[in-house]
Amino acid sequence: MIYYRVHKNKKDLFNYSFLKKIAKRKIKIFIVGDKIKMPNVKNLGYISHKRLINLLTQTKFTLSSNENILSFFNIECINNNVKIFANKKHIPQNNFLKKKFISI
Repeated sequence: MIYYRVHKNKKDLFNYSFLKKIAKRKIKIFIVGDKIKMPNVKNLGYISHKRLINLLTQTKFTLSSNENILSFFNIECINNNVKIFANKKHIPQNNFLKKKFISI
């Protein structure tokens, strides 16, 4: 599951190339927030917090954008034991948080 938001300041901070690579492998990818036009991706749109938490309990991985590594969405992912793919240089150095991230 991925949180995606269209914003002029975030456009270059989202890892589209990594998303395209995993989409080609036919892995189930769900997007919450703004829609993204990409094959093999299911857009859920804006959903309630309750539904988000329910979906995150079933989610294994997410992809973080680089502008805010500790966004509300990522914190919810950490709370629900979802591993977060992130740029190596943005991963927090705190030992507890470091375990929740996978470097890409």
